[in-house]
Amino acid sequence: RVVDWQPDDLTVVVEAGVTVGTLESMLAERGQTALLPEWGPEATVGGVVAAGISGYRRARLGPTRDRVLEVTIVTGDGRVVRGGGRVVKNVSG
Repeated sequence: RVVDWQPDDLTVVVEAGVTVGTLESMLAERGQTALLPEWGPEATVGGVVAAGISGYRRARLGPTRDRVLEVTIVTGDGRVVRGGGRVVKNVSG
């Protein structure tokens, strides 16, 4: 599911099972995109990030992981691991 979307801040928080198609359709409503690889709309965001899939646009846009600001994962032995953090927009002018 989509947990949080802040179109003005260009941030979205989703669970791993959200499909690329669902996310991109939602973002398109406001003229935005997550720039995820085009592996089919049924691919999940978690699968794309976990597999390190970047697609043909990587040479120009960089790897998918560079657009992930924060991640929470559960390891095989049940540990919860967090990395990164949300960005707060604090620019004026």
